[in-house]
Amino acid sequence: MANVPPHQDFKHKVHAKAYKTAERNGLVWVYMGDQTNVPDLPPIEATLIPEGEMTIEFIQRECNWLQGLEGDLDTSHLGILHYGGIKQAFGEGESNRHALDNRQPEYVTAETETGYMYAAHRPTEKEGETYWWLAHYLFPFWALPPITPIEKNFLLRGYIPMDDTHSMVLIMIYKNAYPWDRSKVNQRAQGAHNNYEFLPNTTDWYGRWRVPPNARNDYLIDRDIQRTESFTGIDGVTMQDQAVTESMEPIVDRTFEHLAPSDIAINRTRRRIVAAARAFAKDGTAPPSARDASLFAGVRSGQFYTMGKADWIQAARDHIEANPLNLEDAQAAE
Repeated sequence: MANVPPHQDFKHKVHAKAYKTAERNGLVWVYMGDQTNVPDLPPIEATLIPEGEMTIEFIQRECNWLQGLEGDLDTSHLGILHYGGIKQAFGEGESNRHALDNRQPEYVTAETETGYMYAAHRPTEKEGETYWWLAHYLFPFWALPPITPIEKNFLLRGYIPMDDTHSMVLIMIYKNAYPWDRSKVNQRAQGAHNNYEFLPNTTDWYGRWRVPPNARNDYLIDRDIQRTESFTGIDGVTMQDQAVTESMEPIVDRTFEHLAPSDIAINRTRRRIVAAARAFAKDGTAPPSARDASLFAGVRSGQFYTMGKADWIQAARDHIEANPLNLEDAQAAE
């Protein structure tokens, strides 16, 4: 206190606010709740793999966090928004081909202790076979989309609110998750890659992890490509998602919505979040996973096949139990 006499200063009575932190996976994790009752870090599989085996990215999005997260609760958009312009068929071993062959899946859902789960399902060309895309919403702002087969679909996306109209997206995915050659898909699908650069950092609150394409330049849409090769004309899967979620305005007016059966996961997840918020406001009751981090162990999304009238939840559990996360193998690879 440079302008206060020593006998009048009170600098030793003023303290900066501090939060409990932990390092894992090359990231610093911060707990901003009650510092006298800090829970363990959730053992979500993607956070347990050494950082050298993971692709870890951040990107800022100019909209409410829930709008971004809801994009990961609508897996049917892959065959339209991202792969809608593909003119060549997928290879036999590429399970994503089913999302392009059948853009109108049906859905099943279930509430979980960690949030919500759902699966889109489609019949395949094989008699009696069903192709599943199982995804999770995890409290408070995590999404586990089914990007690859469930055996190695170790990924995590966080839609972390910066304020009401900005969010920071954390993307983590296991580098060896893809059983097929991604470069071949990228050659067929205009924009099926993420080859964007970031703007220079600034010192303001929104000064990091920003990309040049944005609403003010129409996300650098290429109209020629949009007419001939891509539904969007926007380069990059992440940028295509960004354009769709941001163009609804920073906070979308949901009173104008007309939700369809394909929006069931979005609708049910909203209910789950609202119910949890009301319970917490009423008497401080938090979701079970906020009190017991172990509930996140083994929770995984992904793609898989079943035959006949199989139970989708049990089938997913069987795949996960048969293919557990092996940290020793991941560390050896690193």
